[in-house]
Amino acid sequence: MTFKLISTLGLGALLFAGTASAAFVPPHVGEEAKIVFASRGGIQDWQADGDRGIFLQDRHRQWYYARLMSPCLNLPFVQRIGFDTRPNGTFDKFSAIRVSRQSCPVTSVVLADPPHGKRGLLASR
Repeated sequence: MTFKLISTLGLGALLFAGTASAAFVPPHVGEEAKIVFASRGGIQDWQADGDRGIFLQDRHRQWYYARLMSPCLNLPFVQRIGFDTRPNGTFDKFSAIRVSRQSCPVTSVVLADPPHGKRGLLASR
């Protein structure tokens, strides 16, 4: 009886672990991307994801997720940010965002779904 109880619990734990790992999908997965003409109005909308990342929407309504190298302390609270792009105006993993007087380097930019069901500024126009 003890053996059956242990094996049943073990099987249940194994199924639960399999379900939990299958259900967990990181929200920001994809190949590295870049936003062209970011320095010329190429970024239309943005939404902070805490202090470690930011969702960006380009002029074609495509969303991206930029992961930051370290916490960007005021990012969740500001209403305006700046974009430090590469010399050619492209925003990618070598760029940074400016929040107040802090420069927050980016480590990756990937395609993403809209944050929390947000459609973006362009979609509402």
